[in-house]
Amino acid sequence: MAHQRMSLLVTASLLAAGLYLLAAALLARRLIGGPTGRGCAVLTAAGGVVCHAATLGAIVTIGGGLGLGLYNAASLTAWLMALILIVSARRHAVTDLGLAVFPIAALAILADALLTNTHAPAHPLAGRIEIHVVLAMLAHAVLGLAAAQAVLVAVQDHHLRHHRPGGFIRRLPALQVMETIQFGLLRVGFALLTIGLITGAIFVDDLFAQHLVHKTVLSIAAWLVFGTLLWGHHRYGWRGRTATHGILAGFAVLAVGFFGSKIVLELILQY
Repeated sequence: MAHQRMSLLVTASLLAAGLYLLAAALLARRLIGGPTGRGCAVLTAAGGVVCHAATLGAIVTIGGGLGLGLYNAASLTAWLMALILIVSARRHAVTDLGLAVFPIAALAILADALLTNTHAPAHPLAGRIEIHVVLAMLAHAVLGLAAAQAVLVAVQDHHLRHHRPGGFIRRLPALQVMETIQFGLLRVGFALLTIGLITGAIFVDDLFAQHLVHKTVLSIAAWLVFGTLLWGHHRYGWRGRTATHGILAGFAVLAVGFFGSKIVLELILQY
């Protein structure tokens, strides 16, 4: 029975990964001058999100609680990024981010399905802690999209500055629109991170416990970076390279705090 269940999970994971990669290929084909395939790519990715959700429901929810080991957390974050991207695609010009997000989601779901049993969390989360964790994961997902958007804006800005507006650049929205999306994602992610830190202070008994201190300190550091950048953008009009470097630096600190600690605890220390 367990073997059959594992086979079904792997099959669903392979299907999701295949759909994600096909969606990314359709977007890449559109950006290099092929026929417009944005809608088809979104529908294909949506199929991947549905299959991905089915595997998450079987893998992440364990023992009546939320199990978030390294691979579980990576898979859940990638799924949230893909889901938010698809939901936002109808109203915002963010679909092209799927070129980076969908392959990441494909890799994450395969790693989760194939490696979770080796490093499954011993104690699933339950109760009020789940609220804090879900908010934190949402913040990571939205800020991850903001970081991906920042990279795309930086590439677009570089091409325009060097008078090379051809190639895939001409398929992107105007730079001002891209930057508006970038800061919109940053504001939402910053708000979620703020609420996540507040709920952590309320629901977690000791945020500075032995296995949480690095995560807490680095999350606060990332919050300060994002907050400073938003303040500077509002007060002094910071944008361009300053915004790109700030977003990427903040997300790197946040990612190291969350996933770095999990890598050390689960893969190195085998905790």
